[in-house]
Amino acid sequence: MKALNVPGYQNSGENHWQTHWENELNWLVRVQMSDWENPQRDDWVNTLEKEILSSDEDLFLVAHSLGCTTIAHLSQKAKEKVKGAFIVSNPDLENNDTLPECLYTFTPIPRVTLPFPSLMIASTNDPYCPVEAANTFAKSWGSELVLIGEKGHISGADVENWPEGKQRLLDFFQHIEADDSLRQQTG
Repeated sequence: MKALNVPGYQNSGENHWQTHWENELNWLVRVQMSDWENPQRDDWVNTLEKEILSSDEDLFLVAHSLGCTTIAHLSQKAKEKVKGAFIVSNPDLENNDTLPECLYTFTPIPRVTLPFPSLMIASTNDPYCPVEAANTFAKSWGSELVLIGEKGHISGADVENWPEGKQRLLDFFQHIEADDSLRQQTG
């Protein structure tokens, strides 16, 4: 199994669950964006697409915040190589004018069904994405939505290593792998 880790704006620091998971899961590899401080949609989408297409195997995506929006923009380009996406705390960039201006290059956020299975995790008190917006994104992307209570933006100090999230990730990926195996046996 191989997965690409797609952090959001300003990357994920040493106390972020994405970093902890990379240190624990040797199959989870971070995508390195050219500019974490001034993200531009086309640059991030093209970087992620190159990473996906250069893989010699199909892979999963693990994303947080702006990384989720990047996947939505990319989804129709590299769909053949993506087995599934674990999407955490997608920001509602269209209805939040308090975010840095550079993030608005990612609007409008695509409202198309993702061509691969996806699990969206959201908090009930995310300052960047109200529950109603998370529901809208999940429905339009065809994602299963799991609300985990009041965990802020599900980053750093909000959840630290986030063992519950890691278990959800592993269960989700194993479910997809089992479905793929069953399809191959019956196909």
